[in-house]
Amino acid sequence: MLDKLDATQLRNLLTACPIGMMMLDAQGTVTWVNPILLSTLDLDEGSVLGKSESTVDPLLRTLFQNEAIFHSADESVVLAVSSQKIDSGRMQYIMDISTLRRLVRERDDLRQKVRDLTLSDDITGMMNKRGLLHALEPQVARSRRYGNLLSVLLIRVDNYQDL
Repeated sequence: MLDKLDATQLRNLLTACPIGMMMLDAQGTVTWVNPILLSTLDLDEGSVLGKSESTVDPLLRTLFQNEAIFHSADESVVLAVSSQKIDSGRMQYIMDISTLRRLVRERDDLRQKVRDLTLSDDITGMMNKRGLLHALEPQVARSRRYGNLLSVLLIRVDNYQDL
C-alpha cells in the first residue's frame, strides 16, 4: 500500500507522525522538519531549516548525532535521537522520553521506599533489623508491663551460602 502513495500523501503522513523527525541532505543540512519536533523544542522552522550541525544553535547539535540523548537546558525535556540513512541523506527520529524518564525515577524511588519498609531479607526470608525491632517491641512492652524478664538471643551467621 505504501508504494501507492503519492508525494503529497507521504508528506502528510510524515507531518502527522507523533514523533519528531528531521530530514538531512547528503551534506548534513536540514531540509525538512515535522511540526511535532518544532513544538516539542518550542522552535520555528527558521531556526533549523537550512542549517547544519555546525551552523545550528549549539544546544541543538545533539539532534544531528546518530544515537544520542538530548537534555534541554532546564532538564524539562529529554529526547532520544536515532538516525536512519536514506537515499539522499539521513532521517533523524526524535522521541520525547521525558515522561518515561520521570516514571523510571518514580519507580526507582518507590522501590527504595519498599526496600526501606521491608521487614525481611529478600534472600533468606528472615527478619531484618527493622522486622526484628518491629516484632520485639510488643514483647518488650509486655515484659515491662508485667515485670517479667525478657531474653533476646541474637545469632550472626556469616557465609551462610557455604553451609
